[in-house]
Amino acid sequence: MRSLGLLVLVACTPVEVEVRGACVARDGVLIPGTQRSTASLMFTIDDLGALQELAEIDGELILDRIAIEPVDGSPNIAEADATMTAADLPALELSCGRGMCMDDGAIVLSAPMSPDVGAYVETGAISLDVSVKGSLPAEAWVADLAVCMTGNFEHDL
Repeated sequence: MRSLGLLVLVACTPVEVEVRGACVARDGVLIPGTQRSTASLMFTIDDLGALQELAEIDGELILDRIAIEPVDGSPNIAEADATMTAADLPALELSCGRGMCMDDGAIVLSAPMSPDVGAYVETGAISLDVSVKGSLPAEAWVADLAVCMTGNFEHDL
């Protein structure tokens, strides 16, 4: 009896995916009021969901911006700084100033050099330390925060 061997070659088709704007949001963040012109806020994002899965695929995940949109209260922000950290990776610094922080009512900090933050997202938790300066409300105010990323990924099917 002869046995036939069957060789099946499966061609892997690479699929490229472009992510134009994936954001992790925190709505209703309370920012303490102040009698000074500076307020600070520190928080950790540890529910990265699909972004963490994307970071594990071959490609790059680029930090696009951090947006802080006042919902209750109307600060007039002249400067803002943010530091993003994760595990033992180097800190990433973002800032805006010279009256260029406000965009359609939101405070927007853009990443100056479009850093690949895939390794940060893969850790499972990103910490942000945000400082704003300007004409701030004396009472606490509420803002929605978003950390937004873009990316290009390739995966074989």
